[in-house]
Amino acid sequence: MNDPLRRIFASTALLTLLIFPFSSSAAEKSVESAAEKKSVAWSKILAQSGMFLAMQSSVRVIYEEETRRDMSGPFWADYFESVRGLHGWDDGDPFAVNYLGHPWMGAVAGRIFVNNDPKGKEFSFSNSKPYWKSRLKALGWSAVYSTTFELSPMGEAALGNIGGEPWPDGMTYGDLVITPVVGTGILITEDLADRYVISWLEKRADWVPLMAATRTILNPARTMSNLFAFKWPWHRDSRPGCSAIRRMNRSVADARRD
Repeated sequence: MNDPLRRIFASTALLTLLIFPFSSSAAEKSVESAAEKKSVAWSKILAQSGMFLAMQSSVRVIYEEETRRDMSGPFWADYFESVRGLHGWDDGDPFAVNYLGHPWMGAVAGRIFVNNDPKGKEFSFSNSKPYWKSRLKALGWSAVYSTTFELSPMGEAALGNIGGEPWPDGMTYGDLVITPVVGTGILITEDLADRYVISWLEKRADWVPLMAATRTILNPARTMSNLFAFKWPWHRDSRPGCSAIRRMNRSVADARRD
């Protein structure tokens, strides 16, 4: 397994171990006003995105010796030098980093927004104006998160001074574009898989672990964003849980036999 994918799996496992034990207690939802239920929950978006950013930064510091080494200089001077180093399109990173890892990050950030948008989270994939409008908003938040990850004092520009590296390495405009745009494409692809593959299987499967595993594996960005919200990895806002779907399937089968 190459290094970028190893980091993704390692960070996912670490996050699961840290917050999964608290998923059950978090299922007890707090009472919200009618206005809160209709508006975008920005406080939750900021908190969950902050946890995601903290996780990514922690993984970089833990796994990257050069990141730890480059954090030894004057913080603000090195930070502004890194920001000024933003250039070009190709930063010299492997294809897996630029076109798989970064877009996956953008998909998670976009899904965090969708999960906290009362209207958007109820949509399954459809060629409708409300659906595309909600995903366009997710693209916008993904772009904000990507910029924060790259250029903010909490991101790569400060933690490791990535932009201060000589050309062609360092930070590029490519990351600021590829992360949200391709990431939103991944988010929409997950919506497609959820509607036409996962939902199809759920209507025919009678084994809850299979349903849960399918939801988790075929929607990896949604799985990660669920964990940041302290929900089960296979949670869906748009339909019941796996056990409830199995009961419904059995009820339908019994009715047909009768």
